[in-house]
Amino acid sequence: MNLGKRTVVASAALLATAGLLAACGGSSSSGSATPSVLPSSSPSTAAVGTTPGTWAPISVTTASNGKRVHIVVGQAVVFDGLPANDKTNKIVLVAAKHGVVKLHQQSSAGGVVTKPGLTGLAPGKTRITVYDGNPKSKSATVVMYIHVNVTAASSTSAAASPAMS
Repeated sequence: MNLGKRTVVASAALLATAGLLAACGGSSSSGSATPSVLPSSSPSTAAVGTTPGTWAPISVTTASNGKRVHIVVGQAVVFDGLPANDKTNKIVLVAAKHGVVKLHQQSSAGGVVTKPGLTGLAPGKTRITVYDGNPKSKSATVVMYIHVNVTAASSTSAAASPAMS
């Protein structure tokens, strides 16, 4: 009767392997699996993975001025095309409501220049104003603003709403 026990164990192993392949997007019936993400020459806002922090950040430019950006908790937004901080420019992000997003100011610490951006912290809405100069100074100018809606992360968040409207 050991042969029967081995058959059951082998069948269970085969089923487990098939289940693992299905969960990874593979197929037990074909030799090659289609990749779930294809290389792209343009930025993507696709949801890759189950954690919003692994998703491609949403790119916002001055063309997005006044628009509404929809993100989920943990998802990032990057401001592209803004002037770099130098002797004449100082880009500063300001949120109207605190606790909804975490702001990441533009930096050039250690010779590494980073773009300004934000990450969703908690469900809510806020307006982000981008200044060139200290916002408390009369000489500061408003470069642009966006409205950010942050919702709780779920498996359907990325497919349910557009990134910008």
